[in-house]
Amino acid sequence: MHILIAEDHPDLQKILTLYLQKEGYQVSVVSNGQEAINYLLEHSSPGKPKSLKKPGYQKTAPEKPACQNPESQLPFAPPTIASSSTAPPPIAPPTTNPPTIPDLLILDWMMPVQDGIQTCREIRALNLPIKILMLTAKGETEHEILGLTSGADDYVRKPFDIKVLLLRIKKLCRLEGILCCGDISLNQETFEVRKGGNPVVLTRTEYELLRYFLNNQRIILTREQLLNHVWGMDFEGDSRTVDTHIRRLRRKIGEEYIKTRIGIGYVISDRKD
Repeated sequence: MHILIAEDHPDLQKILTLYLQKEGYQVSVVSNGQEAINYLLEHSSPGKPKSLKKPGYQKTAPEKPACQNPESQLPFAPPTIASSSTAPPPIAPPTTNPPTIPDLLILDWMMPVQDGIQTCREIRALNLPIKILMLTAKGETEHEILGLTSGADDYVRKPFDIKVLLLRIKKLCRLEGILCCGDISLNQETFEVRKGGNPVVLTRTEYELLRYFLNNQRIILTREQLLNHVWGMDFEGDSRTVDTHIRRLRRKIGEEYIKTRIGIGYVISDRKD
């Protein structure tokens, strides 16, 4: 799943990128609403205009001198860490732009050049297929109403807990019908499958097989279950056809996801066991 962050605070850009990448999301970053619009237009379908304004998006957060106390300037309290050994490992920013439009935009309200409210309205006017989660330090009820009526799908006040934000993102994905496992995502509305933000071309049977796995993550599925749900009860072929299709699917999405449980069946998981 691909997430675009529109946020002008460098430290928050880096923190959000770190935690989202750790969850397996593909992340891109821009610093204001104008850059967000340009980015979405450039990565939308070929029939749409490529840019309405001067391009200026960036793929990673800009480097700036570290502040003396970065945590005091962040709009949320980082998770409590027992020791340095438990801190999340640094994750390198993406080196290439995903070729398709992001699935979700994390949009800050207060930004230079163009704010989040105007940006949200423009995106909805363009009918771009993207979920919008708005972040803001504005805490009044009328501000939340304004954000939601401008087209945002969800609204999170600063300061926020990063764990809560991640849960809200996952909830928006489920509402959109997107199934995820690691860097694999499957959109049940558009039938798109992506790995690390890049499209994966599957046959109909491979798509249905992957969808059934993603709807039953970390559950061991027998060949009979897979045959019944993917091929249908009337299928008269050999159960080993499951093995053939799983080998092909593994080559396309990565060998590490679908694991064999000898004598039982298969399971999909982002764990390394």
